[in-house]
Amino acid sequence: MSHMGHSVSGLRYYPEPWDGRSNDFSVDQHASDVVAFIGKLNIGKVHLLGHSRGGDVVLRVANQRADLIKTLILEDASGFDKLLSESPDSLSLSGARDILARNLATGNRELAAQEYFTTTQGPGTWAKRSAEEKQLFFDNVGTVMTPEERKSVTTCDQIAKYDFPILLLTAERSPKRYGQA
Repeated sequence: MSHMGHSVSGLRYYPEPWDGRSNDFSVDQHASDVVAFIGKLNIGKVHLLGHSRGGDVVLRVANQRADLIKTLILEDASGFDKLLSESPDSLSLSGARDILARNLATGNRELAAQEYFTTTQGPGTWAKRSAEEKQLFFDNVGTVMTPEERKSVTTCDQIAKYDFPILLLTAERSPKRYGQA
């Protein structure tokens, strides 16, 4: 999120990493935190952007408090995957997340990252990442959502009730979640 030129992380523990033990680190909790943050700003309706898991967070914000949203921007967003037809790419991404979770359970984060990036972006892509990109991945990898958390809570009926525009963004090298060629 950004307010008057300042970026703000939507994750509850930023900049310290989540300890992996507390039970207050969830997509629903992040959405509630964002709702509370917007309320504290007291600026009325906002333009809300969500990328990847953040897309699921902002969709849940819209489901909780659509009255706070001026526009919703979703970049490579999760959160409504179940509303879309299953494509080989969407199934591959879901499978890659499951493989990542299993590999992380073994404690070998480097192997987990390598296999995840090979599955989602092709062979050799992990090795091409800079040290900073690898560290960013490791900083966030412990927060991989469980399959239960990844289930969509946004329905077509909910989206039809929104009175604001939604912009979906993706890029040439983005995961092909939504059936684009």
